[in-house]
Amino acid sequence: MDYFKKLQELVKIEREVDKQAYLELTKSTSINERRANGLAWYPIAIRGSELSRADYLTVEVERTTNTDIAHQLRFGVSAMLFSNHDAQNDHVEGTITFVGGSRLKISLRTDELPEWASNGKLGIDLLF
Repeated sequence: MDYFKKLQELVKIEREVDKQAYLELTKSTSINERRANGLAWYPIAIRGSELSRADYLTVEVERTTNTDIAHQLRFGVSAMLFSNHDAQNDHVEGTITFVGGSRLKISLRTDELPEWASNGKLGIDLLF
């Protein structure tokens, strides 16, 4: 039993180290690099929104340019809606609930869009 507990602890440590490395990578790369690596959609436009389960807001967005770049955004992954005006502060996390063509839906952990969402320069970042 001790072997498996130790193994479980080591896996937790490894996951945390991987998460920190990913966060450092995304902080140190530009939006253009993240987009080219398939980790982000930028720029996007909001095409609609609706309340979904548990009063979370589901937002439908569309890539307005760079639609030919392959990406890693998939159903069920964690992602973040952000404003490139102040990406460190202006962001909200959620889960992608639909991806098709150049559109996706993201269920945000909020019941309304933040005020900064109307200021433009919006994007979607893949989270760890």
